[in-house]
Amino acid sequence: MTEGQIWQKMLQRRVFTIGTLMSDIPPAIKPYVREKIKSLIAGQMKLGLVRQVSINPPVFATKEATEEDIDRFRRVCPICGTKFFPSQITQEFCSKECKQQHYLRYHRRRREKAGMKVNSRKRWTKEEEQKLIQLKQLGYTYEEIAQRLGRTTFAVIEKYKALKGVRK
Repeated sequence: MTEGQIWQKMLQRRVFTIGTLMSDIPPAIKPYVREKIKSLIAGQMKLGLVRQVSINPPVFATKEATEEDIDRFRRVCPICGTKFFPSQITQEFCSKECKQQHYLRYHRRRREKAGMKVNSRKRWTKEEEQKLIQLKQLGYTYEEIAQRLGRTTFAVIEKYKALKGVRK
C-alpha cells in the first residue's frame, strides 16, 4: 500500500484511527503498513493537514473534518450511555465493566427465556443432593424433581448421574 493510497483513505474517512485505516489490509503486511501509516500521520500533523482529536485511543482528523464528522465517529455505550471513541473497529462498550454488565444481562435474559430461574447455575447443597436421591427413590420423574428443586431437568439428570457414580 502506497502513501498515496493511505492518504486517500484518510481523506475519505476524515476521522480515523490507525486501526480503521488498516481494516482491509492483509495480515502478512500489517506490521509494515502500520509503521508507514504512523510515519505518514506524523508528517501530516507537522504540516497541519491532520490533527489529533483524542489521545487515548489515538484518534485523528483531517483538516477538512468538521465537529459533526468527529461526533459521528464517537459511539454511545448501550449500557451507561457514555460517548466514547472506539479503540477497535468492533468495540461496542466504553469499558470492561459495561461489557461485563451487558453479558450478565444477556445471559439472564437467555435463562429467563428458556424458563430457567435467574439464579440458576448455583452450587448444589448437601440438602438438595439428599432430596434429589430421596425423590428419585420414591419414583418421581426428573421433570418433577427439577420443578421441586427449582433446577433444570438437564441439571437434575447430570447431578443424579454424578451422585450415582460417586456412590458406586
